[in-house]
Amino acid sequence: MTIPPVPDLKGGSTKISDIKTYIKGLKACLDKTERELSGKIDAAAEIIADAASEGRLVHVFGTEAHTAALAGELFFRGVGFACINPLFDPAIDLSHGAYRSELCRNMAGLAPCIMDYYENIEPGDPIILISGDPEGVFFMEAVNRAVEKGLRIIAIVPCGGPDGGVETGVGGEAGVGGDLCDEAGVGGALDKADVVLEFHAAEGFGGANTVCMATILNCIAIRALEKAGVAVDIWRGGRYVKPEDNRELIEKYINRVKHL
Repeated sequence: MTIPPVPDLKGGSTKISDIKTYIKGLKACLDKTERELSGKIDAAAEIIADAASEGRLVHVFGTEAHTAALAGELFFRGVGFACINPLFDPAIDLSHGAYRSELCRNMAGLAPCIMDYYENIEPGDPIILISGDPEGVFFMEAVNRAVEKGLRIIAIVPCGGPDGGVETGVGGEAGVGGDLCDEAGVGGALDKADVVLEFHAAEGFGGANTVCMATILNCIAIRALEKAGVAVDIWRGGRYVKPEDNRELIEKYINRVKHL
């Protein structure tokens, strides 16, 4: 199996010729994420655990089609928080039209409208905003509306925005170069977030951004569950949440979580 050529990231070779090279580069991205984001993952987990303990909802909003789908990493999962409230909207859902979703991604005023539609969002709730394009209008307007609503903001974004590629090891040893861009790159809207988790991944490199974002989300969830303990609402089940085993929680959240 071969992977199509990717954009020239550092002036070297542009071809990823085999799966082994892809996995090696992806592992390097994940290793760097673990080393440099563990403290921020812990801080984000603290916010989630506190909210769950207080009976709040935890909102998850991916601001384009592929990141919107990542809310499913936390939503309605066995041994996961029952208070997860994803913001799923047809405007940024591939099943309602991929071309359409890309047009909507650049539409000013759409993100605030979507957030206002979810009337169960309360001041003080945490919201996890996930974006592959933190310099885009959709993400920035989502951050601004979250600030206006008085939410605790956790942002998960690639370092340096959509073009913030890193060394993939193509033509050399796999790895990710440089430090995480806590003070460089996107700025602006990110300054308003409570916790910003910026990671290095290669643009066009086999969906590395999506894998890193999903990993960060799950790390936050695992750590939050450790912090919250057994005194919060957790879905019973393994791979699947069986309705017959979770009837009480379903009845408790069916009118609070729009997509339950």
